[in-house]
Amino acid sequence: MLSKLFSLFSRKEAKALRQIENHTLYYFSTCPFCFRVRIAMTRLGIDFKTKNIHQGSEHANELKQGGGSLMVPCLKIDTGEKVEWLYESADIITYLNENFSTNS
Repeated sequence: MLSKLFSLFSRKEAKALRQIENHTLYYFSTCPFCFRVRIAMTRLGIDFKTKNIHQGSEHANELKQGGGSLMVPCLKIDTGEKVEWLYESADIITYLNENFSTNS
């Protein structure tokens, strides 16, 4: 199982990921649910800004003020007209699959 996970991340180095500019993932590195979202991003070949809430109180404050909770993972989607804060790893992965899958 671990070798399968590591192979996903080695592919990240092998090909350039599409940068998604208007999305930010709030996470912390030891959260298994955050890890699931990062795997989904790699599988879909996408990347966007990430903010570790344990590496600076400004990131935690942004998440708390904007999303209303310190729960991670949280995906901030900024369309310009409105900002959506999407919590729950399963919901984030569903959103990513629906919006960034090359099979759709």
